[in-house]
Amino acid sequence: MPAQWMLTLHCSLGALGAYLLGLSLNLGRTASVVMGVIMGCCGVVVIKSWEPMMVHTFAWAPFVFLFLNRARQRGLKREGLWAGVFLGFCFLGGHPQIFYYIGLAVLLYAL
Repeated sequence: MPAQWMLTLHCSLGALGAYLLGLSLNLGRTASVVMGVIMGCCGVVVIKSWEPMMVHTFAWAPFVFLFLNRARQRGLKREGLWAGVFLGFCFLGGHPQIFYYIGLAVLLYAL
């Protein structure tokens, strides 16, 4: 798959994840759309488009927090498992520094 397609796919995935996270946080539909657009077009994605590993790692972060939030709200271990799966996708994205930052944010959120 060409690099431009992968970048577009991951930007879209990040935007979708941010939109779903906004809905999960009860922000409303308009705020969730704005959140998704900002995630898909933010500085990390635009400026670091020449470094696709950073974008690939960063794009999975909203899904980690989405399922972590659902696990805290609903008390289901399955949702926490999905958060771990998406954290694994962040690791497989290939940029250890962004993965480390996401891991720290997850730890702070879990406290």
